Amino acid sequence: MESNTWAIGDSLVVKPGVTDPATGMALSGWQGRLIALEDEQNRLSIQWDSLTLKSLPPAYIVQCEEWGVPWTAMRLSAHDVLPTAERDSGEDVRASIAALETQSSWLSLGEQGRRIRQIVNRAQAHDLFASFRTWHAYVFCKRKVDQFLCEIFTK
Repeated sequence: MESNTWAIGDSLVVKPGVTDPATGMALSGWQGRLIALEDEQNRLSIQWDSLTLKSLPPAYIVQCEEWGVPWTAMRLSAHDVLPTAERDSGEDVRASIAALETQSSWLSLGEQGRRIRQIVNRAQAHDLFASFRTWHAYVFCKRKVDQFLCEIFTK
C-alpha cells in the first residue's frame, strides 16, 4: 500500500526486520494506528495499540522518558509498515497508557524519581489529580513530622 492511500486511523503493523533507529530495538510485529502523515518525507506517525504498549520493555519506556521522546508513538517510513486488522479500541489504548504512565512516570529522574513514583502510586485512581492529592498528603505529613522532630530536638 502506497503512502498516499493511508488514512488517519488506519491500523498498521511493522514489517519484519525493522528496528528503532535510535535504540536498535526490533520493532517487528508492533501494531498501532496512523495518527499523522508526513507526505514529503514519506513518514508516518503511529500510535501503538494497547497490546503493543503492554508488551513494551520497561527499560525502553524509561529510556524514552529520559530522552524526552514519546514511547506511546513513533515515526516510521511508510515502507516499514503494512496495513493490518484493528486489535483494540481507542479506549483500550488510553487505559493502557494511563496504567503504564502510573508505573513509569518520574523514572527519568533516577533514584529520586523512583521514590516519588512509589509515593504517587499509592493513589487509588490512575489520574493526575489523584496523584497530586497523594503527593500533597505525603508532603504535608512529612512537613508535620519534620516540624514535630525539630521541636523535640531544639528544646
